[in-house]
Amino acid sequence: MSRTFAQWYCAVAGVLLVVAGLLGYIADSSFRTGGTLQGDSLFGLEVNGWHNVVHLVSGIVLLAAANTRPTAKTVSWAFGAVYLVVFLWGAIDGNNVLGVFPVNPADNVFHLLLALAAWLCAYVSPTTKGQQRERRRAKLARRRSKDDDAERQAFIAETERESPPSQEPPPSSSP
Repeated sequence: MSRTFAQWYCAVAGVLLVVAGLLGYIADSSFRTGGTLQGDSLFGLEVNGWHNVVHLVSGIVLLAAANTRPTAKTVSWAFGAVYLVVFLWGAIDGNNVLGVFPVNPADNVFHLLLALAAWLCAYVSPTTKGQQRERRRAKLARRRSKDDDAERQAFIAETERESPPSQEPPPSSSP
């Protein structure tokens, strides 16, 4: 069974987010909130208990969506939209999102990359096997067309080399 890019994205990003959520509790398991919110660092990313919960839930949702093409594609589009909003909020505020999730510039870049990768994978992924089959057929037809053109050009070049130039003057059309 071949997987689409959206399915691979959901599987890989889902595992990474679940692992990040679990490791985040080692860095900071507090559930503090407020305007002066500061979390601890996990690989340069600022986390706290709530941030870890979001990573865990996001990862579980992505993993659950990875099994089917339409679900993976839809969830990738939605995930990208949500994480783009989180990126924008974090970039504008610069300190936290909703006074609950601490963020820093590295978090913002990470959220943007997650969003863009989700959208790219959703965009290039067919929803059904039929769509994937049609894309493969179209690609194969284009390749065959290019091969046919190359063969035709090679044949023309070969025949031009093989036939000696004619020594006879061209026939005149005068009466």
